[in-house]
Amino acid sequence: MKDRIQQQMYTRERGGIFHATDGYDTIAISTRLDQAFVSKYLHPFCLYDSPKSLVASGEKDITQYPEAVTIFQPETGDLVVGQAVFVPADFTGERSTYFMHNYVIPQGRKEEWIKNPGKLFQMTGFCISYDVSLGQKLEELEDLEHDERPAEGILGDLEISVEQFKQLLFAVMSSVAGKKKVFVSLKSPLQEYSKQALRLLELIWSYLPYAHRRRFGALTFTSDPVVKNYLHVVFFEPGTLNFGDRSLEKQFIFDFAGGSISGVEIAGQKHEYLDLALDYFSKGKPMDDFFMFAEESLSGLPDDQKLELASYYQLADFYLDDFSIYRKNKLGYLLGLNKFLQVNSERKPALLSLFLRLLQEERVAGDAEIAAEFIQTVISLNTFLRHDEPLSFILSTLQYYQGHPLLQQLWKVVEQDKPTCEAILSFIHDHLVYADLLQVYLEETLEPLTKIEEVLAKISELLAAPFLLNVEIFRTVVNKAIAATVRAAENPFMAVCAVKNFDIDIDDPQAFQHFKKDLLKSAVVGLLYAIDLEKLSIRDVLMFGEIVPKEVRIKDDRIKRNYSITYALYQLLSEPGHSRTAILHTLRRQERGELRKTLRRLLQGEQQQDHLSVLVLAFESELGEVDYNGLFSHLTHYGGAKVAVSFIRENVALLGSKQYKQALKSYLVDHPESIWKNRAYRKELATIRNISLKELLKEVELETSGLLGKLFKKRGLSLALAVALLGAAGGGAWIVFGDRNVAPPKAVKTNGTETGTKKRSALESFKQFSSLQKGSIVLNGEMVQTIDIHPQPDGTNLYYLMDTTNTAIPLKLEVNGETSPFDKKERLRDSFSLYGAEHDFDSDASNDASNIVLAASNNQDETYVWVYSLNSSRTQNDPLTPIFQTKGAFAELKLEGNKITLPLTNSKNIQYQYSTTENKFIKKK
Repeated sequence: MKDRIQQQMYTRERGGIFHATDGYDTIAISTRLDQAFVSKYLHPFCLYDSPKSLVASGEKDITQYPEAVTIFQPETGDLVVGQAVFVPADFTGERSTYFMHNYVIPQGRKEEWIKNPGKLFQMTGFCISYDVSLGQKLEELEDLEHDERPAEGILGDLEISVEQFKQLLFAVMSSVAGKKKVFVSLKSPLQEYSKQALRLLELIWSYLPYAHRRRFGALTFTSDPVVKNYLHVVFFEPGTLNFGDRSLEKQFIFDFAGGSISGVEIAGQKHEYLDLALDYFSKGKPMDDFFMFAEESLSGLPDDQKLELASYYQLADFYLDDFSIYRKNKLGYLLGLNKFLQVNSERKPALLSLFLRLLQEERVAGDAEIAAEFIQTVISLNTFLRHDEPLSFILSTLQYYQGHPLLQQLWKVVEQDKPTCEAILSFIHDHLVYADLLQVYLEETLEPLTKIEEVLAKISELLAAPFLLNVEIFRTVVNKAIAATVRAAENPFMAVCAVKNFDIDIDDPQAFQHFKKDLLKSAVVGLLYAIDLEKLSIRDVLMFGEIVPKEVRIKDDRIKRNYSITYALYQLLSEPGHSRTAILHTLRRQERGELRKTLRRLLQGEQQQDHLSVLVLAFESELGEVDYNGLFSHLTHYGGAKVAVSFIRENVALLGSKQYKQALKSYLVDHPESIWKNRAYRKELATIRNISLKELLKEVELETSGLLGKLFKKRGLSLALAVALLGAAGGGAWIVFGDRNVAPPKAVKTNGTETGTKKRSALESFKQFSSLQKGSIVLNGEMVQTIDIHPQPDGTNLYYLMDTTNTAIPLKLEVNGETSPFDKKERLRDSFSLYGAEHDFDSDASNDASNIVLAASNNQDETYVWVYSLNSSRTQNDPLTPIFQTKGAFAELKLEGNKITLPLTNSKNIQYQYSTTENKFIKKK
């Protein structure tokens, strides 16, 4: 019941189904026809435009008026076929009208009309009037009456050429697929116009693919061309075309009556489907076989692709099964096959068969310019085919390009589809003739990879085909790649760790573990080649012991040497209790030398404290002698005071060695950075319970207490005096001199009130202090500091700033100009004395920095002045920064606030003021 054909009749009457008043309305419909459908879809098409020529003449003979047949298919999928006819008088008898009869063929039935042009275009059952007294209900129909006259001869009757028909067919297909409309005028009498239009439409329909037929709509007559939804072809009254209508410029115009065609330009172009259609037309053969082939090939594709002319052009080539067409555009042909086989490929046996025959014909992708894309398309096609023929074709192509730069690119294309790649590798495994191809592939795949993570990731990817674990070529190539990558790695130790931690989930874990064991061996070989003893770190050495087996069979002398030395280092650093003699006996003489050299370098870092037990070994010679002086210099330079104390504490047993005892004493007494100069470290050494050490420390204490006096006595110099700083920060500061045995004056409070001695009111000239002796200088401030003069064996002097912890800081007393208070060996000239004071030129500074002022003067006409910035945090190796230096014939030196006043012997003053913003002294005018 639901698949029956519904009817509707429409005209001007006294009331209808939708309106009770007089006018145009539906006057009768089938019971099951949805009134909403009628109102939305049928009413807009219930129209008739009388020919303008007949209206103008007042013609009343209905036989002179053409019928207007409408065919359209709305979104519901139904097929609507209707006929409108002229009626000279309506129910009033006073005006003309029209009558329309529509058939609505349901979607489930319309294929009978889609595939049988005669049933659609030769209908004979249309009514031209209806007696409303019969009621508003129309019966549902099982079928529609139609004639079966042939459509042959229509082109000749309408004086349309075959080429024009080709253009018309192109335009109709384009219109159904797009938005443009086709407007046609015929060389035909008006009374025959619609009948001729139906004949022409039937011919066009015969060469329209089914997908286009299911969208097609047409109107066989209108007095003016009109653009309307669902209508693709509209036949209009000859002579009524309005050339000024801009809306028609973009449409296809076939004014056969006027002798012009516009909007169609296909001459000189290749149109495979149109040519095929005309070939069938010329032979009088139906195209149903092709249309069935096209339906099959297009199944599953989007509707727009089912309507594209390009799709039918490609299908026409495939349908002809002519390889000469393929050879003209191989890649395009193959891509076309791929396009149609992407969906429902199992339902397209004709195309699949064509694809396989094409591969058999081609054998290899021999055109290098398209080979990569060709293979990619073959792989794409084989994703749903999974046939041996495409795999064989791919392998043959790979073998064809062996040794060609294109080979690697082709392999990358294969890798993109894992199932295909696995199938290819499996095929190679089963056919030894392709063994060389696999080797080249693996080598070229792994060679560009520079990081161990990349190599392991690629191996993991390849092992998606687990049978490769049993392929000798695979194992050989990947082991070489692992060794080479580790050897070239920035950190080969970490690279070996990555191999050691490498793991994948695989069906045969035992085979994988055996494979991984070989990988680790190769990684170790690469590591041993890569080891550079001069770049090893303690961390590397300790890691070496964790990742490298204790017993490694090695033939290469270089890696055997690296293994022996590095493993010995690991034993020494990781197992302090291990017999050093036993470890050294495993090495040759040259290797032992390299081990000691490497140890000395390794023990320069932060981890020195943790490995003091092997420090003696590092400075031991092949004859068993130890360079203890070098050892203590190493300790001082790289370890610092705390490490030196720890070494002395841990090695008190060495005091039985005369050489060690002498070296330790020499270090404590003479070294500029000796820990003995630090009271805290002296106390810590004193806590070590060892009689020999305590005796040695007494000797050191005795010698260091009179060290400077002894040195100066040898050179006729006497130690005496001190320079004391009096005054407060921000006030006047004076350099005062006195004998060292005289108690220094009491400090003065910062507010200026005296706490001891009376504050001096002025500073007299340097000359009155001419009796001052050269020697140590005591600076009175928050921290007491001295300048020690250390005569050297070559006769030169070195100057050091000494703090209360006896830390010695080299002091630079540079002089600009040709004159100097020092001789060529940096000794003070006989007429000069050295004086000093501490002062704060920046009393408002937020930090606690102060300054030291030094003066070298002959107390007559030559004085040199230096000013340093002092950082009291004592965290820097060199806390003194020179910020000012001058010289001249100064009578006295006055420090006050942020100024230095230098009175000249001629009673004139020079004054310098310290600028905190520029961090320097500026001479005041």
